This record gives sequence, C-alpha cells and structure tokens, in this order.
Amino acid sequence: MLEALPDHALDVTLHFLANIDRAALIQLARASSCLYAPAIAMAIRTAPAFWPLISMDPATGQPLAYLGHSSHVMSNSSVRELCVSFDISLRSREWNKPAVLRASQWLMNHGLPRGLMTLRLDGLWGPYIGGGEDIPPYMVAWPVSLRHLYLNLGHAYGNESVVVAQLLTSLATAKVPNLVTLDVTGANFDQVIVADAIVAALPATLTTLRLAQYYPRRPKPEDTEHLCPVFHAIADKCPRLQSLHVEPKILFESNELAVLARDTIPLLRAMTKLSTLALVTWDLTAADHTFWVALADAVPHLMVLDLSQNQNLDDGVVNQLEPLIQHSHLRRLVMMGTTLSREGRVQLSAMIQQAQWVRRVAAVQKKCGALGVV
Repeated sequence: MLEALPDHALDVTLHFLANIDRAALIQLARASSCLYAPAIAMAIRTAPAFWPLISMDPATGQPLAYLGHSSHVMSNSSVRELCVSFDISLRSREWNKPAVLRASQWLMNHGLPRGLMTLRLDGLWGPYIGGGEDIPPYMVAWPVSLRHLYLNLGHAYGNESVVVAQLLTSLATAKVPNLVTLDVTGANFDQVIVADAIVAALPATLTTLRLAQYYPRRPKPEDTEHLCPVFHAIADKCPRLQSLHVEPKILFESNELAVLARDTIPLLRAMTKLSTLALVTWDLTAADHTFWVALADAVPHLMVLDLSQNQNLDDGVVNQLEPLIQHSHLRRLVMMGTTLSREGRVQLSAMIQQAQWVRRVAAVQKKCGALGVV
C-alpha cells in the first residue's frame, strides 16, 4: 500500500516514521525492495548529529581546525531542519566556557546550511559575564531559504537580552525573504533593547509570531510603554499574521490592563487575517471589563483564543466572553491553568456551539436570498 503512494505523500509518511520510530523505518526498508531506497534516504536525512564540546586554539584565538571543517561540511549540506541545543551546565567544571562560546558562535556564524528551512536554537549563549573578555557579536549568515526560526533563551548563558538583540538585529539586516514563523521564548522583550530588535526583525511575510518571557514577575511602570510599540509594529509590519502568541508573564494590575485595553488591544483590529490569539500569563481576571470589551471589538475574525495560565480567571469570565463569542468566529477556547469550573467550561462550550449554529443559519439564509429562494 505504501508503495502506491505519491512521492510527496510517501516522503511525509517516512518523515513521520523517522521521528517516532527509527527502528521501524529501517525494518520497513528491509521488508520492501521498492521502499528500500526512499526509507534509507530518509533515515540518513533525519539522522541526529552530535558534536562533542568544541574549543578555540589559544594561540590564534580561532576555532580548532576540525570545527572549521565541520562548519564547512554543514554549510554545504542539504540539511533542511537544524536544532542546536546548548546546555551550559554540562561538565561546567571541565571546560573553558568563554572558549566554547566562541567556538559555538563560529559554528552559528559560518556553518548554517544554505538551504536550511527550520532552525531551532535552544539554550543560547551570549557575552561572558563571569569576568572574562567579551564575546564578539553574532554575525549570522542567515539562509535566504529560512522559513521557521525558534529561539529558546530559557537557559541562556550570559546576557540573554544581548543575545536576542544581536541575533534579531542580524536577522533584520539579512532580510530573510521567506520567514513565516518567529518564536522568541525566554527573552525579556519588555526591555528596550529586545523590543527594538524584535520590531526591526519583523518581516511582512510572517504568519506566526510567538513572544514569551521566562519568569513571571510583578509589573513595572514602563511595561505597558514597552508592549505598545511592539503591538504597533506587529500591526504595521505583519499584514499576513494569522497566529499571535504573547506571553509577557507580567502580573498586570487592573490599571495596567486598562491602559493595554485602550492603547494596545485595539491594534489587533488591523490584523485582518488573525485567526489565533494567545494571551498567556497576563494575570487577567473577570473583573477587567474594559479589557474584555476592547478584545471583543478588536478580533472579529478570531477562531482560536488561548487564555491559559491566567490563574485568576474564574466563572465570571463566562459573561465577559459572551460578546466576543457572538461577534467573532470562535471555534476553540483554551483555558488551561485557570480557575474556571467545569460548569463554566460547559457554559462556554455551549455558547460557542450556539454561535456557530447561528452563523451557519445566517450564511444559508444569505445564500438563499442571493439566489432568490424564499
């Protein structure tokens, strides 16, 4: 049966199998002469690679020869998806951190495959703040083919704000023409240096944007001032945006939420293609009436709303969400990590189903009217 699949469908199937059970992929290759070549090719293409800890030549300050060779091999490979994971805690007493940081940075600056489409950087590394000399800035040669970029700074070593600012600034300078996904997790995007870098890096091609800070904290007076320019830039620069996830992890007070309802949330109306919105860990409550009114007015095309980890959201939010459900195209509401009761969830589900039914009836009536059917 697999032998009869079109090439693209077979490629997708084998890729899925390679990700969940590589042994089964090899067994499949052995069992079918027709599938042997594509299965083995997929196994090679998706095989994980491991580089041991790398360091610099103390005499020249350059990466050791084998790293330069690895960078050359990688940059000329046909790798389409690359995950670089960096854990500074491993063997932390056994190696020279600044030297390894320099070597790893060399790999980033010179070793990205030219046809790379997806890049995940997990646990990034930045300027050494433990008393050593500064690390040179990132000068990444971003592939023009890049479509998905995931930056996870949750376990960054050094000054993560400098790291993300350097990376996003270099991304903005490179003007990657095909980027559709940008995920920045663990960055303090409420800081001016990070917010400015994010704003500069936003391309018009973007369809998915995720911004998430690492640690929850109490609000500062300038927080809303930092978020507003980011929302302005998203609305102005990303006309194709379909999914927006904003997780500031700032425990906003009611007065800050009122400012956001006035100055920031209305900007969502300009994002006419926005169908998925996640406002995670905003410390929203059912009492923030102005916020819910502004949200209902701003997202008429919304299909998915994620309010997870707003721990103080209780059953009072049911009434607050009713206008949004009635006047949008909402199909899914995510409320994980809230105090909403089972009864409240049932009520919201029934409201969403009722609104969908009303929209379907209205659509049928409109179509019948256009055809002159009574």
